[in-house]
Amino acid sequence: MIRQSAEEFFQGRESFNQRDLIRWNNKLLHKILLDMDLTDEEESIFEDYKGASTLMSTLPRWLVSSLRWVFGLRGARNTKDVLLDQYQEAMDRDTRGIIPPLEGRDKRFVADLLLTALTSAGGLSVPSVMGIAFGVLHGAVNKHDDTVVFPDWQNFELTNGNIEQWVLECVRRFPVVVGF
Repeated sequence: MIRQSAEEFFQGRESFNQRDLIRWNNKLLHKILLDMDLTDEEESIFEDYKGASTLMSTLPRWLVSSLRWVFGLRGARNTKDVLLDQYQEAMDRDTRGIIPPLEGRDKRFVADLLLTALTSAGGLSVPSVMGIAFGVLHGAVNKHDDTVVFPDWQNFELTNGNIEQWVLECVRRFPVVVGF
């Protein structure tokens, strides 16, 4: 499913940047978790909210509440409510049986849990790791001493047999969640 999604998303694409990786990841995770097919516009709204939610979760609540206009967070609460409503509707429509039928507070709690996962864990780390892995794979240079991070990268062949090792080594060497 992931390979097919990547092939479809990147087919004919003329750019390949971090925003492309983020957009594809956001759409794929929504499809996997909630069987939702996000439009580009819906994905942009979600991505904007993701930035605000990260800020809201790292600052003290009293600061966010009293100075939300300074941080541009005025609409974030409304967007969160809209997203939670959409997630609950998607949970009702989803017949795959991944999420059991829920009602009331339990349904909203699971929707909120999924929103948190999509805006933090998988929503931030996965595209970051992808960018790191692609960068290292294609001759990234260390900014501090101009050494090549992965010498002889031109002779490395990424295969189905070594891709998991490759990604895990990139995460070990360049951990993305240390500061969080």
